Amino acid sequence: MRFFIRTYGCQMNIYDSKVIERRLIELGHRRAGSIDDAELVIVNTCSVREHAEKRALGQIRQIASQKKRRKLTLVVIGCMASRLSDKLISEYGADYAIGANKLWQIEEIVTGKKITPPKVFTGLSSPPKTGKKPTSYVAITRGCSNFCSYCIVPYVRGPLRHRKPNEIIQEVKLLASEGVREVTLIGQNVNSYRYGETGFAELLKMVSNVEGIERIRFTTNHPKDLSDSIIEAISSLPKVAHHIHLPVQSGSNRVLKLMRRGYSREDYLTLVEKLSRNIPDIHITTDVMVGFPTESIDDFKQTVKLYQQVGFAGGFFFYYSVRPGTAASRMKDDITYEEKIRRLNIIINIGQELAEKKSKELIGTTQKVLVEERVNKRPKELRGRISCGRVVTFEGEKELIGRIVPVRITAASTWSLRGKMENNS
Repeated sequence: MRFFIRTYGCQMNIYDSKVIERRLIELGHRRAGSIDDAELVIVNTCSVREHAEKRALGQIRQIASQKKRRKLTLVVIGCMASRLSDKLISEYGADYAIGANKLWQIEEIVTGKKITPPKVFTGLSSPPKTGKKPTSYVAITRGCSNFCSYCIVPYVRGPLRHRKPNEIIQEVKLLASEGVREVTLIGQNVNSYRYGETGFAELLKMVSNVEGIERIRFTTNHPKDLSDSIIEAISSLPKVAHHIHLPVQSGSNRVLKLMRRGYSREDYLTLVEKLSRNIPDIHITTDVMVGFPTESIDDFKQTVKLYQQVGFAGGFFFYYSVRPGTAASRMKDDITYEEKIRRLNIIINIGQELAEKKSKELIGTTQKVLVEERVNKRPKELRGRISCGRVVTFEGEKELIGRIVPVRITAASTWSLRGKMENNS
């Protein structure tokens, strides 16, 4: 059977799709070149933002309409399937709706056989086959128990569960044997990872000891759980990238309390100071949400001030949208759409200015680039990332893919760099 997977949303969804793809191939099925050529289409959905849901629903309707003229099975999985469930079948034309915690049911659909539900993950136990890519995600937790007032994740992905350390390391070793050189450990809140005596700092050390792995990233982090031991691990372990994504959401203590974030503006700035003192070249990126219920102009200005004070290397910016069932959905959404967009544009512009400044600071330095791929339509151009996460392009041969090479940075734009490879001798 030919299958096609369309993925929306976060790294966890990308990881889940890769795991499912690998399992389907192991069961004897093969990837289709497009949706039009597939007999089984899986749409992996996200409910974190309203916009992501609308895009996915439009795609689901479009795919379902093809069932009138050809044999096709449509399976909707992920967060939106958890939230909307049978509505996706009755109103949108899906054949199956499988929530984020029941992905093992896909194997039942394609084989017609019952399998034993796993305790933590999907039951599709093989890690994703990466092909020629030297980078891969590895999930270490599932779900979230923070219940930030605006966030739907705990409702659609369930409570936080931790994967066994030996299973994580086994997967990392397998990926390394397949040519992966960089792994990104992912979870809704990786900082809170703990299995028995093994916390996140200890897990970083274990992954660092895997032969063949040359760089380690992780996301996403929660400020309330970023411990001194984790900061020390980032500082002392050579393989751990000097980049951390640390969502702040707001610079207003009043709004942070309404968001149920569990830290104050002052707490966050203390963490930034510790990170900068212990890892001077670290790049800190963040998430910012504007237009949360009752956010005043002064609240927003405090967010702008904090963003400028920290000097973030980059950020993801959103305006608040109501997520059904969350605590914030019971608050009055009293900021107009026009005002949300106005505030969003202000913070985006500031973010781009600071990101460009951070990039230009790297001009003239020599950076270690993990070469990931060739640039499309430019056979002599290679693309990769440096420790802080910036993308670098430079001239080189395709045989360098998967290696870490020294590149001197010669030019910079907001999000990317240009460089020239130096003699490695």
